[in-house]
Amino acid sequence: MEATGTLGQRFGSQKRFGALIGGSYDWNGRGIDDLEPVPDQAVNMPGSPTQYEAIDIREYRYYRTRWGMAGSLDYKPSMDRRCTYMGCIRTLRILASGGCTR
Repeated sequence: MEATGTLGQRFGSQKRFGALIGGSYDWNGRGIDDLEPVPDQAVNMPGSPTQYEAIDIREYRYYRTRWGMAGSLDYKPSMDRRCTYMGCIRTLRILASGGCTR
């Protein structure tokens, strides 16, 4: 799921004040399938070639949420001068679950 938006406007009788704000949101649920070889603990000795007894099929699920906002304010006291303030806030959260074998 993804959403974005922006709003802006100039204010006052001579349009000297301006404001702009924008934001976005993104949620992503993705997965990774992985094959993991399982070493044979009973046979593997130091210095000998590694032997494997099985393969684990692992399924990992990642749930990622990102959002952010940005904005700016400006004031034009005259045609050749402008005062501006800008800022932003953002986050990235990753919740992972996995290690399940089947």
